[in-house]
Amino acid sequence: MDGMRPFVEGLFIAAARVCGFVACFLPLALLAAIVAALLSAGWSVAPGASVAGLLAPLVVTLGLAVVGGLVGATAGAGTALFAHELVTGVPAKAARIAPRFAAAVPAVVVGWLAAAIVLPVVAARSFVAVMVVAGTVVALCVAARSYSLTVRALKALPASLREAALALGADATRLTSQVIVPATRRRLFGIYIDAVSRGLGEATALSIVFASAVRMGYDLKAFSIPAQMLTHARIGQTFDSGLALSALFVFALCACTRVWAGRLIGRFEWA
Repeated sequence: MDGMRPFVEGLFIAAARVCGFVACFLPLALLAAIVAALLSAGWSVAPGASVAGLLAPLVVTLGLAVVGGLVGATAGAGTALFAHELVTGVPAKAARIAPRFAAAVPAVVVGWLAAAIVLPVVAARSFVAVMVVAGTVVALCVAARSYSLTVRALKALPASLREAALALGADATRLTSQVIVPATRRRLFGIYIDAVSRGLGEATALSIVFASAVRMGYDLKAFSIPAQMLTHARIGQTFDSGLALSALFVFALCACTRVWAGRLIGRFEWA
């Protein structure tokens, strides 16, 4: 066994070098593949009509990402402030359990629960009700990450900041509102941008919700771009240039917002 260890370790290092080399070129390869699909695929309808047809899904995509991201980020950041700054003891421990549990639930399970339990109750009312369910799914999917990023931002604050405020007689509420939040404002803004970025590409859970809505009589073309792309691939159809253009747009928008969020938070948060 000892004789095999150097070989196994060397093999692991070699694999790490190969993976690192591939990872350096992966974003460029992904971008090139999308551009190639855009150039080589055909248009199912006239290019002008296809681009115009993307406007409604684009509005839905951005709307769900912004609304769901803001709600989820507020829930995650608020829970972090509550559990780590405002209360102690049993309430704090209880508040810390929920985000950890939510982080362990796969997005596909969140989408399935929403489609199986909530959507049948509200879908018959209106299209807005379906959008509310979809926005809630996005919020649930990004809240746990916003919680962890906020906790990281709170731990990065110097202890002297809290000690000085407490020495001046500030209670937990004033310490949080007048010291902690202003000191982390830049990072909190970055956490909100990160949540919106995550919401832009959250297709797994939403595709389940929207697929159920389609079976209830709604038109798939009225839903988000990522969900349309995933559904299009699931039924085995070839991407036309309209969907390739959608993929390029979502890719560029997610990349830009994550770079922006990474600069505000203080580090790049790709994963």
